Amino acid sequence: SKANVKIFFQFDCKQTYKMALELIAFATSTERLADQFSRIAYAPARRSAQARIRGYHGDPTLDIRPYLTTTPPNLDNAVRADVDFWLDRQTELNERFLAWLNR
Repeated sequence: SKANVKIFFQFDCKQTYKMALELIAFATSTERLADQFSRIAYAPARRSAQARIRGYHGDPTLDIRPYLTTTPPNLDNAVRADVDFWLDRQTELNERFLAWLNR
């Protein structure tokens, strides 16, 4: 939403703000995300783009969708991030990591 975008960015004028929103809408559209996948090995950020994936690295005959980490059967084996774990231990783990790093 416009309110969320304003939190992260400061714009000099309404035209710049409008152009920024148009760029975000373009870059995150279903079509662009599906097209982007044909050039990089990451699953699209939108589920709607997954159905539009056609080929991989220029080979339209290769159906790569079954191998994506975000394909529903593959999500069963995914490692999920535990936000509460990291929030509760952030300071301690950062201190331990820095101590290890500076050995």
